[in-house]
Amino acid sequence: MSSLRMPRLFIFEIYCRIHQRIDIGVLAEKLNLNYEEAERWIVNLIRNSKLDTKINSNAGTVIMESNHPKV
Repeated sequence: MSSLRMPRLFIFEIYCRIHQRIDIGVLAEKLNLNYEEAERWIVNLIRNSKLDTKINSNAGTVIMESNHPKV
């Protein structure tokens, strides 16, 4: 499983750069994980990084916050 860590991080990073709102089910498919594994993986990634990201469990989405400074 650990041999897939870096490719999953790469896919997640690229996908997040393209999309602001990400469906966890779609991302799970791209990461080759089931829904629960993907959600847990994303939660751990957010906890261990400085990503400005929120998970909307009701909608099943990951919401990427803008990195642009507020003026």
